[in-house]
Amino acid sequence: MATFKINQAYKYTFIGDRSIVCEITVTKKTATMITFIDNGETKRAKIQVNSEGNEFIYPDGKYSKCPICKSI
Repeated sequence: MATFKINQAYKYTFIGDRSIVCEITVTKKTATMITFIDNGETKRAKIQVNSEGNEFIYPDGKYSKCPICKSI
């Protein structure tokens, strides 16, 4: 079971172009939400949990072909 940790950086890519790599840094975490810095901008996202118990978020919101940032 992988979870997000405060002050740790995580990378994610876009499904349409894997050469674009973005990085977020988690600044705050509660049981259901995380606050993170993405490209100099502070954002919040709801923590999702997959069937194996690993956490992930939608850093840019949930839409068709949206990126997913995993805590692994």
